[in-house]
Amino acid sequence: MKQWIKDIEIEAPIEQVWKLFDGSLENMQKLMPQVMENKPIN
Repeated sequence: MKQWIKDIEIEAPIEQVWKLFDGSLENMQKLMPQVMENKPIN
């Protein structure tokens, strides 16, 4: 499993930041271009 090892402060409204983590591949790639697929784990 991936682990985050670095903290960063983002100077943007929280609503704008959370939109990047809405589960859509397109939005995830804006933050992490190397992401090829995004599947939920049940």
